[in-house]
Amino acid sequence: MSNIVETPLGRFRRVGDKTVEFPDRWLFECPGCGQWAYLDIDQWRGQVSVDHATDGCAGGYHETHDYFAALADACNAPPVGLEDE
Repeated sequence: MSNIVETPLGRFRRVGDKTVEFPDRWLFECPGCGQWAYLDIDQWRGQVSVDHATDGCAGGYHETHDYFAALADACNAPPVGLEDE
């Protein structure tokens, strides 16, 4: 699997850290400005918004979604072009 996963909500990048209990972690690319950042568990589950606008995001990104579900769906989807096989 690529380290970059595209979803309807934006792009996620897998980063590894062998020093932590869960070595695979994901960064979310802000659709408003392109900055990569970690989400906290409440943001991942859509319980609170990802408010990047207050951090000076040029695109004013401030949305609430179930990012975990979007990433899981994208990771479990068949590769592009193989959907009908």
